[in-house]
Amino acid sequence: MNTGGHEFYFTGSHKAMPLAPPPLATAVWAHVGAAVAVRDADETGRMLDTADPQRSVMAMPNLNAAVAEGFRGIPELERANPVRAEAGELSTFTDRGYSRCFAVLGVHRWFHTVEDTIERIDGRLVTPVLEAHMRTIERAICDA
Repeated sequence: MNTGGHEFYFTGSHKAMPLAPPPLATAVWAHVGAAVAVRDADETGRMLDTADPQRSVMAMPNLNAAVAEGFRGIPELERANPVRAEAGELSTFTDRGYSRCFAVLGVHRWFHTVEDTIERIDGRLVTPVLEAHMRTIERAICDA
């Protein structure tokens, strides 16, 4: 599902939950945050062709090995952080009993400012992160 309203205590995620499968019928919950394709910039503000490093993975402990394997080669995403309440949508799902969850989240330098525009992203940066999501899901299912 694609939800909006994360600026308002993750309203979209909360409203969409009645449409989600129950926790016991869900093998893995993967959340793709909006910061996966944000470009980095140098100190002058010149846009670079690399991803902004201010992104991370949060995961339930039972997925740490799957995250490490799945995101290998993307340095800032190779190690999962624990799920923190209200630090992204992931706690919306874990609070409802989804026990095998992970998410890529980020807070780049333009996050929620007037300069948070389409020029700040690059679609080419999405592919490696989505491929890492797929590898993580596959590993998590094999480990289940």
